[in-house]
Amino acid sequence: MTTNPQPPDTSVHARQHSIELLRIVAMLMVLFIHYNLPVRGKPNPAELQNNFLFSLESIGLQSLLIVCVNCFVLISGWFGIHWKRRSLFNLCFQVLFWALACYPLLLLLPHSGGNEITTYAANLLRQWFVWAYFGLYLFAPVLNDFIEKSSSRRLAFFVTAFYVFSTLFGYVCKAVADFNEGMSVISLIGLYLLGALMHRAEKQLPKRASVWLGGYLLCAFLLTGLTLIVFYFGGTSMPHGYLNPIVIIQSVCLFMFFQRLRINSPVILFFSSSAYAVYLAHMFPADCYTTLLHRIAGSGMGGYAECIAIIGFIVLVYLLAVLVDKVRIALFVLLFPKSTRHS
Repeated sequence: MTTNPQPPDTSVHARQHSIELLRIVAMLMVLFIHYNLPVRGKPNPAELQNNFLFSLESIGLQSLLIVCVNCFVLISGWFGIHWKRRSLFNLCFQVLFWALACYPLLLLLPHSGGNEITTYAANLLRQWFVWAYFGLYLFAPVLNDFIEKSSSRRLAFFVTAFYVFSTLFGYVCKAVADFNEGMSVISLIGLYLLGALMHRAEKQLPKRASVWLGGYLLCAFLLTGLTLIVFYFGGTSMPHGYLNPIVIIQSVCLFMFFQRLRINSPVILFFSSSAYAVYLAHMFPADCYTTLLHRIAGSGMGGYAECIAIIGFIVLVYLLAVLVDKVRIALFVLLFPKSTRHS
């Protein structure tokens, strides 16, 4: 993927850096969300009564983190995926690199599943986001053509119709299996078009970052409150889903909060350029990531010590993935030298 060339140090340049900061934050949220319910345990009505504060903490954390994937795709829609052969090779090379790099890691690190090649290959095929995002990349030229040829009004109408249909038949009724609760290429396409629409309407949207931060926190509060109401009436399903319209609005709010910031630092670009590698690095080696988190949580530290250990481990995973990915980038440049004819 490539983004539009960045101009010299201006407010626009700073805002682009702030969106790249969101890319980093969104991937950190992915790491934390794969700790929250998988390791801490999914709350239920009984657990809420027996351990209210712990359950409320898990629900609240989930409400804050659930926007992670949506925001990551909104960034792609905002900048646009510019389809070039070298970019496609880079994406394929990145996935292949981490698939090969993570297999020996699977053998070395503790995990609960088998480590046979067939089992590992099956695990790779279950990584919905990898293949849905790859599908989004392949469809990007058609989507870009539609965006460029559509007026703002027509694009807004289509995005609105998409999410009305998505909410009714994908989220509420679950009548259209293709949405797969938001874990599908069709859902990513909707987010991509929404990101493009937001870019079109950027000047008409509220300017103050605090307004968007307030919207993000309000949506998190609503999700937490809805979960408590569902549990109070005996339900067990949490309303935290990628297709939930509250989550979609919350994702937009967090995105626009970062977009309204003015941050300019080359350090941000160093980490954001390898954000996708963090996802691959922690998901490809089966359940090693959650197994190690389970060990930390079950070590008996408790309290602040456990919290610091969890945060430290998650940050360490992020840093190591970024550093290893720089090797991958250097290797790609070495194997596929850039040329204007094939770029």
